Amino acid sequence: MIPETVSEFHGGYEPFSECSQLSEIIVEEGNPHYESIDGVLFARKEKKLIQYPCAKAEDYKVPEGTVMIGGGAFAWSCVNSIIIPEGVKLIGTTAILNCRNLTYIRLPASLEEIEKNTLSAGNNPGNPKLTIIDLAKDNPHFKNVDGVLFTADGKGLIRCPACKLGEYTLPKGVTHIYPYAFCNTKITSITFPEGCKSIGLGAFEYNGQLTEAHIPASVTEIGGWCFCNCGANLTIYAPKGSKAEEHAKSNGHKFQAVEK
Repeated sequence: MIPETVSEFHGGYEPFSECSQLSEIIVEEGNPHYESIDGVLFARKEKKLIQYPCAKAEDYKVPEGTVMIGGGAFAWSCVNSIIIPEGVKLIGTTAILNCRNLTYIRLPASLEEIEKNTLSAGNNPGNPKLTIIDLAKDNPHFKNVDGVLFTADGKGLIRCPACKLGEYTLPKGVTHIYPYAFCNTKITSITFPEGCKSIGLGAFEYNGQLTEAHIPASVTEIGGWCFCNCGANLTIYAPKGSKAEEHAKSNGHKFQAVEK
């Protein structure tokens, strides 16, 4: 139990993250700073969800009135699905990371900001069962195209669900891929559109089924560990003299030259 005298948690991460046996967080009645709602820890003043217990395995709907999901709030938890209500404006860094049972996320129209590594990060299992990222259609800051989350202008690809299968061709107009955007997915082939400029750090880490990456000459920036741990069957197809060729050869990936 968190006593009524506690007024602050120190540290950059949420206080009970990775406590694998924790199923309920209780706050002593009368605490003016924190409260427990159905066993989940909230900050009263900020209207912020701080910590969802790691061992709490259920479909979870964030309470109405919440405006922020804190960094690491659901990380390493057993949550099955998350519905985030209207009014929530920000989801903190690594908030929904390494949730091994998570299959569905609902994002509201009010959501304005998704901080870095919210849904995936390097050298982590990610959300291996995530199938659906459901976004309210009238959200002005993001959009969903065939189940993949993008910035509203369609230029930035934020996250592809882990359960995306088979071949995937990025839509025309995409110019940059966010870090870890495809980390631990099940795609077998990826094709980038002409005009794409950058592929983020670790974007395709741990894609063991990926055998083909078709990258145009327009890509001039490829982050470190981009195709790390993708296996020996991966071949990068790109024009000779391109950044993709340089990346393939410097990282030990097979390379096949194609015409520009």
